[in-house]
Amino acid sequence: MITNCTDLAYKPTAMIRDEMTIESLASSGIDTKSVRVGQIVPQDGMVGGWLYLSSEDCAVLWSVTTSQDRVNVPTFRKTGPASWSRVWLSSGCQINAQLFYPSPFHINQSTGLVTREEPTPKIRWWFYPYSDDEAFETMEWSFGPNAWDDFAVIGPSTEVDVGYPVRLTRYLYMHCTGRIGVTLGRRFDDYSLILADNQVGLAVSPWTSVKVTNTNAGEAISLLGTWSNVPGSILNP
Repeated sequence: MITNCTDLAYKPTAMIRDEMTIESLASSGIDTKSVRVGQIVPQDGMVGGWLYLSSEDCAVLWSVTTSQDRVNVPTFRKTGPASWSRVWLSSGCQINAQLFYPSPFHINQSTGLVTREEPTPKIRWWFYPYSDDEAFETMEWSFGPNAWDDFAVIGPSTEVDVGYPVRLTRYLYMHCTGRIGVTLGRRFDDYSLILADNQVGLAVSPWTSVKVTNTNAGEAISLLGTWSNVPGSILNP
C-alpha cells in the first residue's frame, strides 16, 4: 500500500508557510509601510521552488529580498483580494508586505466572485519546493436562470459587482446575449468603462475590481465569464 504518494511527501521544506490577519499586524503599521512578515533561511530555499503569496480580501504590495553575491535583490509582487503571485527561489529570502486597501466585500477565494459576506482581510505565503512547473488555470462563472449559475440573469439597465481575478489568473473573457458595460476599478469604483457587444476579452491586474452593466433597457441577459492566466491558446484548451 502506497501512502503520501505526492511530490512533496516527507520533505520538511514543504511545511514552510504562514498566515496572518490584518488585525494581528495592525500595530506593525502594515497599512502605512512595508513590514517584515516572514523569511526563508538559505539552507531551506536552496532546494529551489516557488514562493507563493496571497492576500484574501485585501490588496497588498509584497517585497521579497534575496541575496546574490552578497548584494540584496528585491522582487516586488502585487496580490489582490482573490489573487496569488509567486517568486522563484534558489536561496533564502526576507518577505515584507504593505496593505493598500481592503475589499468592501468578502471574495470567494476559489472563484474570485463577490459573496456579500463580511470581509476577512489576511495575508498568506507558502513555499512549494522542488517545483518548476507552469500552472495553467481557468475559472468559469455565469449569470443565468439555472440552478448551476453563480448569479441570476442581469436585469435591464442593471449593474452588478462581479469580483476580482482569482489565484494566478490575469485575463477576463465574457460572452453574453446582448450589450454590456464592463467597469474596472479598485473597490468597485469607476476607473474605466468598456462597452462590448456579445463578447469581450481584457487583461486585469490583481488589484482590479470588475463590475458588469446590462446596457439594454428592455431585456435581461445571460453571461458566461472566465478568469484565465493566459491570453488564449489552442495549445491550452
